Amino acid sequence: MPSYEVKLRVPAGTKKEDPAVATLKVPQGVIVKMEVFFPSGCRGYVHTRCLYGNTPIAPCDPDQDFTGDNYTIVISEFLVLWDKEVTLKFEGWSPDANYDHTVIWRIFVLPVHVALPVRQYSETFSRLQALLDLFEV
Repeated sequence: MPSYEVKLRVPAGTKKEDPAVATLKVPQGVIVKMEVFFPSGCRGYVHTRCLYGNTPIAPCDPDQDFTGDNYTIVISEFLVLWDKEVTLKFEGWSPDANYDHTVIWRIFVLPVHVALPVRQYSETFSRLQALLDLFEV
């Protein structure tokens, strides 16, 4: 499964109102899984989230974020990206941290025809029905 990775460096003392930002371009497809890795030493001081445009997608609630220490959060997802290429934005802040930290995000994207085979088959059946209609079968 194709995966994409971005490292989000969050300087110590970064405020939520002015977060550290990283972006990642992913192709058209379906996001089926996301991972957020917090290295040892973060101790819950580093907060992060992922946005699609201005809409939070991980976590979905705009008032929530992820945090951890020496832990990988695994998120099962099913988000269809119809645009040819999409830029995801990752924000991080750590107002109470004394050291800089780097959080690693991994995004797993399946092609639309793999994740949504029904769509491909429905187009095929529509074409077949159109041919049958021509012959009034």
